[in-house]
Amino acid sequence: MKVCIIGCGGVGSWLAEFLIRQRPQVELVLVDFDGLEMKNLDRQAFERGYVGASKVLALRECLRHIRPDANVSVMDMKIEGPLELKAIPECDWYIAATDTIDSKQMLLDNLEDKKVLLVNCEHNMFEVRDELNSSDRSAWVLESGYNSTQTMEANVRAALYILRVLNGQAERKHSEKWEDEYIEEED
Repeated sequence: MKVCIIGCGGVGSWLAEFLIRQRPQVELVLVDFDGLEMKNLDRQAFERGYVGASKVLALRECLRHIRPDANVSVMDMKIEGPLELKAIPECDWYIAATDTIDSKQMLLDNLEDKKVLLVNCEHNMFEVRDELNSSDRSAWVLESGYNSTQTMEANVRAALYILRVLNGQAERKHSEKWEDEYIEEED
């Protein structure tokens, strides 16, 4: 199976790691233009030593620490339209793990005949879809700069759910919200 992950941050980095661990024969194509910042470390699958590096190059190195023979290609670029998409090799699945509604819509519009999953994470909620209706676009607007344990948990849950979809164990549409449970320790 060949999987293209567009957006290698919160969901994309965890999904790539889970795929490499669970499916040794998977071929990954990682696409992102962003560099890793210190503020990313609380919710993304990177180590401090990669701060300042390209996310796709850092992620490939992290994945090869897990599985040295991992088949991972990288595209350090921003996808803004059909021209850039043509540079991406043919894949079985395209995961839109980007952080803007416009980029998700553009990917859907230009990958019409492909298997595409859109991912959205916020606070204690994640959604995975294979379509984007204009009537529910507001549900896909991310609150920028919100760093928390809830966001990381949503990222990991979304990545695990996508893994189940790729393995044929779950539906291509899912939304999950949960309430935090805090246990107070006795003194």
